[in-house]
Amino acid sequence: MSGMQCGRTGWTSSTLAWYRLSVSSLRVPVIGIQPGRVELDADASRYVAKVHRLRAGARLVLFDPEQCLEADAVVRTSDRHCVGCDVDEPRPASLVAPHPLWVLQGLSKGDRFDQAVRDSVALGVTDIVPVAFARSDGNLTESSEARRRRWNRIAVEASRQCGRGDVARIHVPAPPEAALTGVPEGCRLCLWERSTRPLITQQEAIRTSEAISIVVGPEGGLEDDEVGLAHAFGYVDVSLGSFVLRTETATTAALGAVRALRG
Repeated sequence: MSGMQCGRTGWTSSTLAWYRLSVSSLRVPVIGIQPGRVELDADASRYVAKVHRLRAGARLVLFDPEQCLEADAVVRTSDRHCVGCDVDEPRPASLVAPHPLWVLQGLSKGDRFDQAVRDSVALGVTDIVPVAFARSDGNLTESSEARRRRWNRIAVEASRQCGRGDVARIHVPAPPEAALTGVPEGCRLCLWERSTRPLITQQEAIRTSEAISIVVGPEGGLEDDEVGLAHAFGYVDVSLGSFVLRTETATTAALGAVRALRG
């Protein structure tokens, strides 16, 4: 599993001011951000000039989700093919995920995994591990760089939309045992529709653990031996209630509960 690491910080009085500025301005992801005159790439230029119709003199915020940096900028030249900006000195991103939060997400067909990525990023996840469980679509179990690039683009766009200055790492798809190996110590939860243990029973661990990881099965759920494997790695099976949820809905619900419990 690979990806770039950033420092994780929470809300402080100093970051609140930068956050208010960032969310009130258009935010544009730029990899390799630097001060001075910068020409945005074709996608960013189209987004600034065609979608939002910014013209010379308009202010915006550029952010580099890989380096956890951001900078104020002013548009100097603008057309849909090339936008030039004067960029201030970059600073540490004002809002990043405050603690390690991992989702081991079962591979699912359709756009379910895409939606899980979007919601996970908006809810503060730092690492997403695509897992090839027994009930995952067989066509998705092999690693695909094209698929990972799409998920990365979705993650960056979700960071832009929610105001984050960092981005969740998308790991290489892996079978269950490999995925469970290397997850940081801390609160470990496994969503299982047959569990008799409500997630709320783990509130103390959720509130006090530095790192949290959550296993979410694919459509059709987890096999018994996969739940047993999670137990062997220290995961506690938990339930989100009596209703059967779609895999992406279960991910969003669990992360929402974690965010609420941590405050």
